[in-house]
Amino acid sequence: MLKKIVSVIGISGALIFMGASAATADTYPPDVTCTVQAPTITPGQSTVIECGGDGTVPAGTTAVFTVSGAGVSASSLSSLFAAVGTTQVTKTADGNGNLSATFTAPQVTGTHNYTVSVADTAGTFAATASITVNGPSGGEGAVGGGLSTTGGTVPAALIWGGIGALGIGGIAIAAALARRRARGQ
Repeated sequence: MLKKIVSVIGISGALIFMGASAATADTYPPDVTCTVQAPTITPGQSTVIECGGDGTVPAGTTAVFTVSGAGVSASSLSSLFAAVGTTQVTKTADGNGNLSATFTAPQVTGTHNYTVSVADTAGTFAATASITVNGPSGGEGAVGGGLSTTGGTVPAALIWGGIGALGIGGIAIAAALARRRARGQ
């Protein structure tokens, strides 16, 4: 009897999942591609990331462009991305379904790779594009102060968290020493 119940539940579950996948097979997710006009640039240069335009993105669709990489600043995507690390901006597709944003390379030394991810706000598609920035290799006259970039950045929140942990540790040590002195007297 138990085997029959398990079989019925298994068959029912399979039918439910097969029916759901068949209903959305033609419409979800659309195969959106993004291209970069100039995938390799130098610090200060700009390039355009374009997505859709081939009927895969409906006109008026809202999407979020997210860029990640070293040294991304407020001017990296036509003032669309802000802060260091990962930043994003929201854009709306034009009448032909084109989504685009302009990426301006930050002032970096050495070679840095950036990933631009694009996803619509409804959650029906996602696409990525890559950009390489070739800056000077470092040394005398290099962009960014003359030292080679090591690729590491530390967020301010992490620094303040470390300072707070050190402060709490110092308080704990001071309290333990005070307790020890109080017992000894």
